Order: sequence, then C-alpha cells, then structure tokens
Amino acid sequence: MAQRFRAIIKGESLLGGLGALGVLYLAVPLLAFFFFVLSNWRQINFSGVGSAALVSVGATTLATLIDAFLAIPLAFLVANSKSVWTRLLGDLVRLPLGLPPLVAGVMLLLAFGPYTLVGRAFHGSLVNSFAAVTLAQLFVSLPFVFEVSRSAFIASGSEMLEVATTLGFSKARTFVVFSLVESWRSLKSALALGWLRAFGEFGATILVAYHPYSLPIFTYVQFSGYGVPSAVGVVLVTLALGALGSLVFLTLPSPWWIIKKMQREVKKDRDLTLEPATRCARFKVEGSLKEFSLSLSCEQSFESLSVLGFSGSGKSLALSYLAGVSRLSEVSEVSYLQVEEEVGVPRNGFLGRYRVAWIPQTSGVSKGYKVKDELEIVRRRNGTSRELFDDLVSHFEVMDLLDRSGESLSGGERQLVALVRALLTRPYLVLLDEPFSALDFALRKRIQRKMILWLARNEMITVLVTHDPEEAVVLSEKIVVLAQGRTISTGTATDIFATPTSIETATVVGVENILSYEFVTMRAPELRTSTITRYFGARATDLVICVPGVVTEALLRFFGEVRVFRRLGQKARVLLEVDGLKDEVVVESVLSFDLRVGEQVEVAVVHLMELQ
Repeated sequence: MAQRFRAIIKGESLLGGLGALGVLYLAVPLLAFFFFVLSNWRQINFSGVGSAALVSVGATTLATLIDAFLAIPLAFLVANSKSVWTRLLGDLVRLPLGLPPLVAGVMLLLAFGPYTLVGRAFHGSLVNSFAAVTLAQLFVSLPFVFEVSRSAFIASGSEMLEVATTLGFSKARTFVVFSLVESWRSLKSALALGWLRAFGEFGATILVAYHPYSLPIFTYVQFSGYGVPSAVGVVLVTLALGALGSLVFLTLPSPWWIIKKMQREVKKDRDLTLEPATRCARFKVEGSLKEFSLSLSCEQSFESLSVLGFSGSGKSLALSYLAGVSRLSEVSEVSYLQVEEEVGVPRNGFLGRYRVAWIPQTSGVSKGYKVKDELEIVRRRNGTSRELFDDLVSHFEVMDLLDRSGESLSGGERQLVALVRALLTRPYLVLLDEPFSALDFALRKRIQRKMILWLARNEMITVLVTHDPEEAVVLSEKIVVLAQGRTISTGTATDIFATPTSIETATVVGVENILSYEFVTMRAPELRTSTITRYFGARATDLVICVPGVVTEALLRFFGEVRVFRRLGQKARVLLEVDGLKDEVVVESVLSFDLRVGEQVEVAVVHLMELQ
C-alpha cells in the first residue's frame, strides 16, 4: 500500500512539474512585459490607440456575433448528422485552421478584392475598410467557434435530440430549446476563443485592410517605425481589451429565460383517449444495424408488453425504432407498428394521430434547466392542462424536485422527471426502456404501483424493456423474450415463467439452475449407441436441502459441496458445487440449522422444467 501511495505521489509530481513548466513558459514573456511597463511607465505613449481599439473591438464583436449565428447551428447539424456530405462540409469549415494567415489574406483578396465579381458589386469598398477587417477576422475565427461547438454538441449526445422529437419538438426547436441550453458552458468558451482569435488576427487583415488600423496592425506600424518602446502602449491596451472581451463572452447568461418567454401555450387540447375495449397494439420489426441483425415481434394484440433479454440482445434498439427515432438498414417490408387502425413506421414520436412517448435508459433530462422549467416548456408545447401537470408531479413524487436543476439530480431522480415529462405529452403508446433501474428498492416498488394505476386510469398501451423478471410480471400481461436479436419466446407472463421452453428463456426469467442429463440410446438393427443430452431447469426454491432422518419426496437427488451459505431468516440460500456440472447450483429452502463451507449435503429436486 505504501509503495502504491508513493507511486501515485510520484506520478502526480511528474504531471505537476510538466504543468508548471508550461505555465512558466507562458508567464515569462508576460512578466517581462509588465516589468518593462513598470520600469518605463512615464515613456508609454497611447496616441492613436483609441481609434485602433474602436476598430478592433467593433469588428471583433461583429465577427464573433456572426460566428454565433453561423458556426453554432452548423456545428449542431454536423454533430448530429451521419451523412457523408455533412462530414465533408465540416472538414471544409475546419480547413482555415491549418492555413497560414497570409495565405488566408490572399484568398480573401481573390474573393473580395476590388477587381473580383463581389468586389465590383460593392464598388471596391470591401478592402481597406471596417468591413474588410470584419471579413478577415470572421474567416479565421469561424472555424474555431465551429470546432469547439461541434465537440460540445457531440459530448452532450444525440439522445436529447431523439427524445425531444417524441416530446413534440422539431429538430430546429430542439436546437433552440434544448441543445443551446444543454451545451451553453462550452458554447460560451467557443465564443470566447473566437473573440480572441479574431481580436489578434494580423496576417489576413494586413493584406485586405491595412487601413483603418486595427490594434495588431497599429502595433506593427509603431514597432516598425519607432521600435519596441513605442509599441508598448498598444500592446498594453490589446492585452486589457482581449482579456475583457473574452471575459464578457465567458460570463454570458444562459438563454433559458428567453426561450421560456418564447414558448407560447398551445391552445388546442387534443383528446387521444379511446374506448378501453379497442385499446391494443402489435408490431414486427426485422432489420439490421451494421453487423447486428434484429428480429422482434409480437403478432398477438396486447395492452401491456414486456421485452426481456440479455444485455446486447437488441431490446433498446427495437424500442428506439418503435419510437421513430432510430433507423435500421435493410428493413424488410413486414416491419410495422399497429395501434388501432394505424399501421406503419412511427415518425417523430407519432404513428398517425397517436402520440408515442419514449423514455430511454439515460432519461435525456436537460442539465441546463430547472426541473419545473423543462416540464413547463413540454407542457406548453403539447397543450397539456395545468391540472394534469400538477396531478403527474404529485402522483410520481416529483414535487420536491421542481426547484432543482437537472444537473443536480441523481440517476433515479432523473428517471422520475423523464417519466413525468413523457406522460405530459398524453401519449397513447408508452415505450419504457428500464425506467426504474436507478431507483432504490422501496421507491421502485412504490413507483411501479403508481405506474400501473396511472396507465390503467389513462388507458395507455405500454412496451417495457427490463432485465427484472419480477418487474415484467408486475407491469405487463404479455412477455417477449429476446436473445441475440431474435425472438425466442412469446406468451403470457404465466406461460413464460411457469413453462419456459428454452435454456435462454429460463435463464432470462430467473431460473437459477440449468441441469443437464446424459443418457445412452441403442438403435437396432445396427445396435449403434449414441449419447443424448437433455436439459432441465429448476428454480432455487425447487431444490431442498435434505435433513437427516426426514423423508423428502423428489424427482431427482444429488450431492453437492457447500461453497457459500447465507441465512435469510428461516430460509437459507446455499451455493453448491456439484460434480459433473459446470455452474454452481443455487438452493433456497427452509433450514433450521446452519451449514459449513466444504460440507457435503444431499439435495432433493421437487420440480423440473424440461428445456430445449
């Protein structure tokens, strides 16, 4: 432990030393400059700096604002698009990052010079003007703003965009309402970097706008004409204004309050409620995504359905497809979702006139809003009544979270908020992707009960993806078992749990023990022998530890060595190693005495399920 601690300290010291060298390298020129200023402050001359400062500040501010209106939306588009052409567009925007400033100036002259087509249209006024300074700064700063913004949108993920489409927001509205607020901190940094890059631009500016002087050009003029001392005043002003300008952009307030003001309440109140007798759905999805093939179906009509399966079996992919936010390649013609008379593939959270709500695993709750503000925006967008809002918030115990920001919520709290947010759209079909996985045990059980009551009261169809067999039984009437992208079992909860037909199904629904039995058969007339392996499933409660002197009826008996013993009140849970079996056997039965690790015990099997 001591050696490990010393190694950590040594590693941190190395990193700290390297960081200190970097800071020292940047600090030495600054310290040298300020030492010169303090030593020669009487000789510092500021004449002519004012007009150059006005040009630089004005042109830089204008260029940065144009960056915000052009680069940030473009970055959002590139970050959330998988098109090859969009990627090429992103590469084109980044190209000026690698160009020498003078090369950029030559390109600007060829585009906006007095003898070009554009230059003639403006009578040659685009060079040696305030507009020329702005154009030069814009050309070099826009790629910086674009690249940092693109990285910010990628870091925030595409799930918010996908969830927003099921909440009634178009892609453009999602960008304004959610993505800007979610990535605001990084976007402020992008604008600050853009400001600094534009403010310090010299090479491109000197070719297209020697006049009027900007601060970098004026610094060059003073230095080349009168030496270093005459340029000190310009440098001092440049440092001060550069720091101030970047600080202004870094402290810009979030636009959430403007967005909230912009959101008008939808006046129409759509009523999607239908008669309970006609409430049902069915679906079939077949397709592939890259090298993964998916075939999931429930051809029998259902009101509530659970999809069980191992991790990586395609459950979440199927659910996002049914939500209309994920596309599959090579989708066959039989892929569809049917709700009542509407048959087709959902788009943007709708199938015909039916709203489809989707709650993903990560919830997709915005970190940039307070909970009440995000829910209010969704409520207004969907024309939901205030009474329903209050009812949902109270019913699902979100009242205490309303004044908290999304960033401060725990995983379970975010799931509750996502649940309320989705139900605010008054959906007819609700797609739940492990919606309670982050809740503690007691709260999960309580919210499950509340969910059952809400769905029954509001006549909603549900498809639930879960790893919890008990949750599947509690919330659904029918169950589909998925393994490696294909449907292996479909039926009622009673059928699936009582008589699983395959090893995969038995494992998914919580059958702890898979027992194998080999027997030899002989075929006439050749009298050839062959070995056949048959598999059986047994739950932990179907196995009983035999008590000496007590007769226990059993279908099968075997001996095992105790590896783990845990007391659960009157019951005990025992992990046994059995000769001939690859996996340990789990037994849970009433036991009046304790067992020791390594002890040999006899086990009676009282119930078996034959598996294929």
